[in-house]
Amino acid sequence: MKNIFFVLLLFCIIAHSAPQNKIEDIDAITINGDITFGTKAINGWILDKNAAQGLGTCAIYYPNGETFNGSPVVVYPTTAVPDLQGDKAIESLVERSKKMFAPRAPKLKVIKQKDYKSKHDVTFQIYYFMNGPRPNNFEALAYYPYKNTVILLVYSAQTKENFDKYIKSFNEFMESVIPYSTNMNMLSGRCLYPEKNQNVNKNTGKK
Repeated sequence: MKNIFFVLLLFCIIAHSAPQNKIEDIDAITINGDITFGTKAINGWILDKNAAQGLGTCAIYYPNGETFNGSPVVVYPTTAVPDLQGDKAIESLVERSKKMFAPRAPKLKVIKQKDYKSKHDVTFQIYYFMNGPRPNNFEALAYYPYKNTVILLVYSAQTKENFDKYIKSFNEFMESVIPYSTNMNMLSGRCLYPEKNQNVNKNTGKK
């Protein structure tokens, strides 16, 4: 019965998305309030559900062969409610992040990048947060305002060298983000995983 419900739920979500979107395009679905969106590991990367759930998100991705604690970079999706709406929504979140990083990163540099439009017609505003040196990370955040929330894709590297080495992968991950119009408020806070599409962490032997 649980599997039947899961299949029907996925069908409803995908059926209300753009015609070109397919269930094969995702390996994790995030549901938060009235926001529902899917993501998927890019080629050469894996999904770690255990690490994600431990950090309160639905998906964490890193290069195949690595572990969450040892990986030079990770990518994960999340959502945030901005302090302001409209044109100031993303700016308010950037300012919030700056205030959060400031106490431990006095040399923080925030650099606005060119917007990125994906094949799914999702336009991200991108900011680099150069927080290092360690233990602070070097991060890139992609912001997409959706309904009254903002979908974020976070790219985090332990060193500037690794940030530069894997940054092209971040662009590929932006192509994997698919927002859905389906309202799943009753399942807010849940994560869904189309099992057949997953390239999961095999280093732990778990899914």
